[in-house]
Amino acid sequence: ARAHSQEKQVYDSERRQAEFTAGPTRTLIVGVGKLGCALVDELIMVEGNNLPYTEFWMLGVDPKKLSSSLTDNVILLPAGNLQEPEAAQICAPLMKRARGVEAVVVIMAGTDGIWKGAPYSPCGMAANVVLKSASKDGILSGAVVTQPFSFEGPRRVRAAREAIEILKDVTALTVAVDANALMSNSNPVTADQANTLSNIALKTSALSLTGMLAAD
Repeated sequence: ARAHSQEKQVYDSERRQAEFTAGPTRTLIVGVGKLGCALVDELIMVEGNNLPYTEFWMLGVDPKKLSSSLTDNVILLPAGNLQEPEAAQICAPLMKRARGVEAVVVIMAGTDGIWKGAPYSPCGMAANVVLKSASKDGILSGAVVTQPFSFEGPRRVRAAREAIEILKDVTALTVAVDANALMSNSNPVTADQANTLSNIALKTSALSLTGMLAAD
């Protein structure tokens, strides 16, 4: 715990110094759900000091994961279905922060993100209201999401596709990473390998999307 605290203090100090010398935040990268938050932590560790104009946020239902994150910008969501008015109230700090930047990019990954009862799952609804608010305020918004493997069941696959269509309506650009395509006959890999490749694709796409939306 002490090592993590020291690591976080070092990161926060370096980030504040970078923001002071490089200028104000231009982009928010928001991790949604268990894996989305984990990928944001990875981005902070690997790319954080190279993104001085970027601020990282997390939305999730796991208090333990959020408390151990590498960013203090976290919002704990309630478990169970979440209606839009309640989601907007809970996410008000993030929505307010978004009004001061140029772009908001959301990372959603894994079936614990948007496709459990989408769009009323807590993560899915929260992401939806944040992106909708940003678009309404004239802020460029984008989302990077994965589609689950077909063997996870038709219900989850169908819900994921519906959620992605919802995201397209509230973003300037939505990038969908199809995990099944990574396991095609021409690219024989295991499910674990495909999952790793999918995570890499999510992070790379998020960085590319951030650069595109906040480009001069």
